[in-house]
Parts: sequence; C-alpha cells; structure tokens
Amino acid sequence: MKSISIKLIAVLIIISMIGCDEKISDTDSKFTVSGKAVYNSNPLADAKVSLDNISNYSTYTDGDGNFKISNVPEGNYNLTISKNLPDGNFTEIKQNVAVTENTNLSDLKLPKAVYLYPLTEITSSSAKIVWSPTDANDFREYKVYRHTTPGLDETSGTLIYVATAINDTSFIDSELFESTTYYYRVYLMNEYGRLGGSNINSIKTLYKNLIKNGDFELFNSTNEPLDWLLENDV
Repeated sequence: MKSISIKLIAVLIIISMIGCDEKISDTDSKFTVSGKAVYNSNPLADAKVSLDNISNYSTYTDGDGNFKISNVPEGNYNLTISKNLPDGNFTEIKQNVAVTENTNLSDLKLPKAVYLYPLTEITSSSAKIVWSPTDANDFREYKVYRHTTPGLDETSGTLIYVATAINDTSFIDSELFESTTYYYRVYLMNEYGRLGGSNINSIKTLYKNLIKNGDFELFNSTNEPLDWLLENDV
C-alpha cells in the first residue's frame, strides 16, 4: 500500500508540473501590440484602436498618438484606427497584423478626411456637390450618397455618384424633386474598404413656379393672359 501511495503522489506531482508548464506556455504566448497614429503629419490623439473590434483588445491613442494593447494571443488580426473629427467627418485605416511576438508598428498615417462643402446652384431639380480631396496613397474612389433623412450611411443612402480620380471632387445631382429636403455624404474608399466619411450636408430644392411673367392686365379675346409662359414639367 505504501508503494502505491508513493506512486500516486508521484503521478500527481507530474500532472501538477504539466499543468504549470501549460500555464507558463499560455502566459508566454501573450504579446503587446503598440504603435503611433499620425494625421496631417501630426500625432493623432484620442483615436480608437482595436484588434478585430474586440473590446479587450481596444484602446485610445494618447496625446502623442501612441497606443499599446497588451495580453494579445498569437494570431492574425485586423487592426482598425479611427477618429471622429470636429467637422462631423471621420478618418480611419485598417490593416492586417500577424502577432507572433511583441509588435511595434511604425507611424500609421490616417488619410486626410473628406469635407463636404455647403451645396450650391440649388434649383427645383438639381444641386451642385463639392468636397475636399484626400491625400490617401491607396485611394480608390469617392462614393456620394443621398437620402431624405439625416440618418445617412452606406446602407441607408442611395449611391448617386462614384469618382475614381482623387481630384474629381464635384458632381451635379440633377434627379431631384421640387421643394424636397435631401441629405448628402461622401465616403472615401481604398481597395479593401472604407477609409473615412465626410460630414453630412442638406438642402431643400426650390418650389417650381409653373407660370412665368404672370400679368393680369393683358388678355386675348378669350380672356387668357397673353404673356403667361408655362414651365416644362421636369
């Protein structure tokens, strides 16, 4: 019996040692992902940083644009950095990160956000849209969306224009209804997805006057005004 007890104790000790080794191994496989976010050649503070949008692996950049996410298991992740700007627009980047050791990323440049200017040349059926260009090196296209409520994004809005040249930053929307409010937003895209979005601007199209040159003093023989002109119904 004594021999069996000694053997049992030995087995328990071995199992305990294996468990300790596994815990040490698990601890050793956790790493740190750090880096620095830059915008317009300046450090970007208070930008949200996340791996796979997991709350445990999310943080914000400090005043110098630096960030650090700790206890990250080995694996492949999608790193996202985003920042909402005072004008109502936002900028973001996404990139794949393979974590096999402590990883420090070089300065991560976020693209210049698109700003949508107030719309001009507003008529009963059209309006001119102009926005500022970006400086994204991986620019692919601008997408212009329209909606009749302020809750406007890529899913709720109607895609009305796509520009594939970085300096193509204006468009005339000419399929509008009179006396109607419309909201607009521009999204910036690269090959893999969204790089940012503009602020939202709105307009109300003009009321269409169906009669021009109304004058009740000149009539023809059938008592119809001579100088009234009907607008074309567009």
